[in-house]
Order: sequence, then C-alpha cells, then structure tokens
Amino acid sequence: MKIIACINVFNDAEHLQETIDSVREKVDKIVVVDGAYQDFPYCFPFSTDGTVEICEENSIDVLITNHIAWDNEMVKRQAYLIGSPDDWYFVIDADEVLEGNLEALWGIKENDFDVSFIYHEDNGREGKQYRLFKHRYGLHYKKNHYSLWLGDTCLSDTNRPLFADVKVQHDPSFRSLERNRKKKEYYDRIRSLGQS
Repeated sequence: MKIIACINVFNDAEHLQETIDSVREKVDKIVVVDGAYQDFPYCFPFSTDGTVEICEENSIDVLITNHIAWDNEMVKRQAYLIGSPDDWYFVIDADEVLEGNLEALWGIKENDFDVSFIYHEDNGREGKQYRLFKHRYGLHYKKNHYSLWLGDTCLSDTNRPLFADVKVQHDPSFRSLERNRKKKEYYDRIRSLGQS
C-alpha cells in the first residue's frame, strides 16, 4: 500500500513549496499534474513561472505536463490516478496545506471504506470534502471535477465516513486577486453550462 499525494498545478510557484512541504513526509509518492484547462484563460498551456522547476528541485516522483491545454479539469485530474490496487490517493491543490497525519490509513482494513471525507477549512469556514480515496480500476471523474465515479456509481454522492486525523487548509491568498477572479469566473461559467 502506498499513499499518493496528487497536486493539481498551473503557475503556482509562489506557494507550491508550502504545499509540497506539508505532504512530503506524510505520503509515499507525490504526483503533480501541470497545465491549463481549455476554458481557463492562459497565455501558455503550461506553467511558465517556475512551477515545474520547483517540482524538479524537490524530486517529485511523477510530474505530468502537457504542451497543449487539458480538455477540462476532470481530464487533468484523471491523469494523477496512476496507482495500483490498495494504494490511496490524497488530493490537495497548490493553494492548500495538509495539517495532521495520514498514518492511520495503515490500520484500515480492506473493507472498512474506500472513500473518505476530510475536514477542509476555507477562510475560517470549515466543512467536509472527499479528498481521500482508494485506487480502483475504472475510477474516474465525471460530470465535474469533484465527482468521483466507479462504473455507474458516484462515490462522492454516497454516505462516507470522516477521516478526522487530517485537515486541508485552503488559503486563497496563496494566489493573486487576478488569479482568484479568473478562477471564480471559470467555475461560474462551467456551473452555468451544467458541468459543475
């Protein structure tokens, strides 16, 4: 069993090191997927601000880059699902840090659960998001970037336990006001199209 941290990046050099440092000693492997989405404003479809160089300096286990924009966020996130049976994925973005420890995963029995919610804090508002899930063949994102599917079953719509040993701290100040504005416009647009 391995715990694989999955980090979705695009021009995130300014605070990426903090994200990497928050997971480095708590996971077995780090996978970083770089690049823009076709519908997200960009000059180049890949990071040009030093993001890739930070990954290389940190000897990231797997770095996936694209020289054309990803079709959408679901396709991009699908790229980090490279594990083997019994591996666990922990999803974190480049404007977030992990607090707590994932060691308790080692004590989980085979059939205890395969997807778990964890605490997520955003500007002082705490909620739950599913960010921790076990590798299964056929696992994929569908309909939007937070709907994880196995066959015809949406795993994120079912009642799942809370893995309370960790919390993801989201800090929108990690990204510029302009980047946050573009991100909001992007999500508003895909919601209006029924994609989120």
